[in-house]
Amino acid sequence: MVKVVSDRMKKMTIGNDMRREDWQNELEFLETEEPLPPILIAVCGATGAGKSSVLNAILQDNIVPTSGMRACTAVVTKISYHKKRRICATINFLTKEDWRKELEVLLKDLTSEDGSVPTNDSELAMLSLPAQVAWERIHAVYPTIEMGKLKVMSVQQIIDLNLGIFTKLDTVEEFEVKTSDKFTEQVDQYINSLDDAEGGALWPLIREVHIRCHADALSSGAVLVDLPGIADANAARNNVAAGYMKEAHRIWIVAPITRAVDDGAAQKLLGDMFKTQLLSDRRYNSQCITFIASKNDDVSCKEIITALKLRKDPALIAIDARISDIETKKKDLDRRYLKKQADITALEAELKAVSTDQQVPLQPPAFQPKKRKKPAQVGPRKRRRAASDSSSGSESDDGSSDEDIRSDTESVPEAPPETSTSQTTRFGPPINTDGTDSSCTMDQQPSKHLRIRALQRKLDEANREEKEMLGDRATLERQALVAQRDKNAFCSLARSKHAQATLKGQFRTGLQELHDKVTPDSFESIDLPVFTISSRDYVRLTKQVVGDGEPVCFTDLEDTGIPALQRWCHDLTQPFREQAALRYLSRLGSLALRIRTWVENIDARPDTAETRRQIRNKYQTDRSTGKRTKSGIALQLSKEFTEQVVKCTEQMEKTFKEGIEASCQVGVQKASNGAVGTVESLFKPWQTWKAVLRRRGDWERHNLNQMLLQPFMQEVASSFAKTLEIEMFTQFKYHVRVAIYVFLQDFENTANDKIGTARVSGPLRACQKLTNKLIDEMISRVENTVQRGRSDTSRTAAPCIKAKLEDAYTIALEETGTGSVSRQQNFFKTYVERHKQDIFESAASAIRTGLAGIVQSVDHKLRTEVDALAKKVEVDLAVLWEEVHETDDESEARRQ
Repeated sequence: MVKVVSDRMKKMTIGNDMRREDWQNELEFLETEEPLPPILIAVCGATGAGKSSVLNAILQDNIVPTSGMRACTAVVTKISYHKKRRICATINFLTKEDWRKELEVLLKDLTSEDGSVPTNDSELAMLSLPAQVAWERIHAVYPTIEMGKLKVMSVQQIIDLNLGIFTKLDTVEEFEVKTSDKFTEQVDQYINSLDDAEGGALWPLIREVHIRCHADALSSGAVLVDLPGIADANAARNNVAAGYMKEAHRIWIVAPITRAVDDGAAQKLLGDMFKTQLLSDRRYNSQCITFIASKNDDVSCKEIITALKLRKDPALIAIDARISDIETKKKDLDRRYLKKQADITALEAELKAVSTDQQVPLQPPAFQPKKRKKPAQVGPRKRRRAASDSSSGSESDDGSSDEDIRSDTESVPEAPPETSTSQTTRFGPPINTDGTDSSCTMDQQPSKHLRIRALQRKLDEANREEKEMLGDRATLERQALVAQRDKNAFCSLARSKHAQATLKGQFRTGLQELHDKVTPDSFESIDLPVFTISSRDYVRLTKQVVGDGEPVCFTDLEDTGIPALQRWCHDLTQPFREQAALRYLSRLGSLALRIRTWVENIDARPDTAETRRQIRNKYQTDRSTGKRTKSGIALQLSKEFTEQVVKCTEQMEKTFKEGIEASCQVGVQKASNGAVGTVESLFKPWQTWKAVLRRRGDWERHNLNQMLLQPFMQEVASSFAKTLEIEMFTQFKYHVRVAIYVFLQDFENTANDKIGTARVSGPLRACQKLTNKLIDEMISRVENTVQRGRSDTSRTAAPCIKAKLEDAYTIALEETGTGSVSRQQNFFKTYVERHKQDIFESAASAIRTGLAGIVQSVDHKLRTEVDALAKKVEVDLAVLWEEVHETDDESEARRQ
């Protein structure tokens, strides 16, 4: 439609410069506006939470590496949709400067308190995590380096070991493949070592990975951002992750369900600092956060039944009855199978004895099962046979009839030439072709042969029954597996229901604790979205992974929770898509209506050129000089609007000051009181303390700057959030509408005398209708400005703390040698004690400055918006005085 409007406009000559410029700007915006806005979903969770497996299940393809290596979890990975049925990836590497800085810090992490560096793995194991992580990263990139030589090597010397890999820095690499298998091969080049010529792994050098694939779950605009399981040792990657957290529209928290159902797990997984930041951003709510309990197929039925008191549940009783019945049948079958084996052994012995003329009892010995240390498992029976038995085909594989068995028994192989008149029986000496034993007397031969045949038939029947028992046993085993899987599924689903209720309750409790003076009833309606999922059973059921076996818990895809999570990806984006579509259609509709109003009312102009000139001189802006006439519409309205902008921003300043000033002062005092204790909490182990110092307070999950700031932000966050949730533009919007209404009334009264009521009323009504829509759109854009400023302001305090402690970090690190750790700690503690008031006052000042910045941004945005609004009003009324080209082509273009 935009193209149609644009093409039609090109056929018309628009004499009013302001109109042409305004409409062209609108068309350019509509042509470039993204119809489907990307909705960032930050996926957070501790290492081992199963995030990668969850993502692959959502994507219905094995795209995200799941090897469990640190390399797979250390890099921010963004996954978005594209229409091509291929997988594309963009690899962004660190800058050379970033890598140099990281190497400097890693080398210091390997240094012990006395300045020594470990020379072998045994010495390295004696050090703490920082040293081990440092060696892992250095050795990954430079596998030929010897640990013992690091002490005497500079950063440049280390870099010189592999200049080829160093050239990857400051670059971006892309590749595109058809299948996930090919994608895995390509990704391995970045995770694992390169070829022998270059050597070394690339993963420590990667800043960010962007994957684009044809996954249906992402087709509506969801963009999944897999954030590192723990804070990374590299500052550049940390900044990338922090940036995504700031921009994320939605946040997913992933944790194994075995942790999620623990008391308070939801609160611990979010963390106090994380919750405080989300509250400041107005994102700590059930619309923004989704909790995903993973590994739902990790089931211990006994523990779940006991914990949830499920023993008397009718469904569980029925499943246990099935399992018990199957076990009873298995035991009975095992008993009968053992007896059948004994019968077969006795028959074989008797048959052998008869064939060799040995004395055998007329009846086999009574069955006496032996004692067993564990329940017998039916399986292939091993029994000894005579050497000639190997050529016998007496066992029936298909349950043959007696006639078949008899026929098989009586058919014998061809005898050797020297005994061509006899044939060999299964046991014993040869039998003549007439059925008599050549070694027996004539009276004995018929009787013995008949007995052998009878025994053989009994043996074949016993073997057939034994085989049937094996089949029955296999059937019972399958039934037992199905029954146990049903029990696993029942327990898992029961645990899921309990986990969902627990997590929802914990979330409500945590939210209430962060708000002041709020009644409990106001939180009852809060319903945290919780998904309990089994990605492993999902990929097994869908055969997404070949050779991964059968599902251990679920047989229904819905029970795995993945289909619901895939639908959730679409549901999350729907409000954003609707808002974007409405904004787009509203803006397009406004432009179309303005064009239509102009076309329909162009003939309503005054008949005489002189009348049009008089009206034009009174109301039109002079575009040639950029100045407005004294009574120009844009000038008059802009002046009135600007007065309202000033009043609005002054009220904002007052609201901000009243809303947070008191809490800032209380926050400063609370943070000051707890500062020294916070510092001391990081003193042990000393290796962690030194790693924190070297990184200016931020290493892995330890962030001293934020820990010191937490009491302050916890006090300020609630007031900050409430203050910025106050409706600040209601009065402004009202006064702008009143100003437009009053102006249009005056315009109508003046213009009626010169033009006539009939000609004026149409453009005036259209202008009034359009300006109401334009004002709503304007306020929406200004509110977005406030939200962006809000996110920026809530993050300004932590950098201030870091800046105030910069001297402390630097001076403390100058302490080296034996006892240096103790000296560092004492100095740092004393420094914080001495400067704590100033440190936290700087945080309060940063918040105030940030809020002042929001006011300035709003002031600038409002002035720009109201100036544009004033011009639009003038453009819409200019139809009453502007000149047009009266040609057939122009008329036809306007008609179209």
